[in-house]
Amino acid sequence: MSSEKQNKAAAVRAFMAANPGAKAKDIAAGVGCGITYVYLVQSADRRKKKPKPTRGQEVVRQVLSQDADRIAKLEQDRAVLHAEIARLNTIIEYLEGRVRGASI
Repeated sequence: MSSEKQNKAAAVRAFMAANPGAKAKDIAAGVGCGITYVYLVQSADRRKKKPKPTRGQEVVRQVLSQDADRIAKLEQDRAVLHAEIARLNTIIEYLEGRVRGASI
């Protein structure tokens, strides 16, 4: 952003701070810019001021993160167990075939 735009944005912000109840039309006239530019600066300021999460929201976020980690670990364990079951089924089939072959 050029320094001229930064200065104009700073002037809009300063005017808004000095005149909190001023409308966009009054701010634009006072600073010497367009109304659209005033709305642009206001919109940018609103986007910058995202509220900080409350303590409760942080706790929930931490619990959900821990739960997601546990779920991921359980899914890994499940995949390992399925592989082990498949391996054991193969061994059982082999042994059953040997028993069938020996009894003939």
